Amino acid sequence: VGFAVVPVNKQSTHAESLVATRIKCAVPRHHRLASHAVITPADLQGEHFASVTGMADSRLHIDSIFAAHGVERVIRFESQISQALCSFVEAGDAVALVDVITASEYRGDGIRFVPFEPAVRLDFTVLMPAQRRPPVLAQTYVDFVRKHVLTQLSAEDLFTD
Repeated sequence: VGFAVVPVNKQSTHAESLVATRIKCAVPRHHRLASHAVITPADLQGEHFASVTGMADSRLHIDSIFAAHGVERVIRFESQISQALCSFVEAGDAVALVDVITASEYRGDGIRFVPFEPAVRLDFTVLMPAQRRPPVLAQTYVDFVRKHVLTQLSAEDLFTD
């Protein structure tokens, strides 16, 4: 069993949706945007930015949103892992758009996670081998993880189809 954010198009892997979420904007606790109820691309004009790497589908979508709004960001750091982006934010070096699962698991008090609009959908996927049925224990584990994730997130964090 594996969990991924990136789409998987290999015949050797069975992928099923775990949960579809929105991203949030992570800002240092004392940042000028920390008191905002919602952050938009215009709010981030000229901000130092920590971003997911250019290879990620979500990065392409995020870049297109900022381009459509005519907003230029100053990309200072890149990482494939949202937790690493939070480290840059907590140090006061940047702001970032991160997944809500990372935001819900963050335990420090140095970051404020603010809803971002327009909403960006991020699909978390469960991966299993396609050649055989998953064992009952694996499916039980996946069901447990899905239920746990849903109890940790608010309705505003989720996309519903």
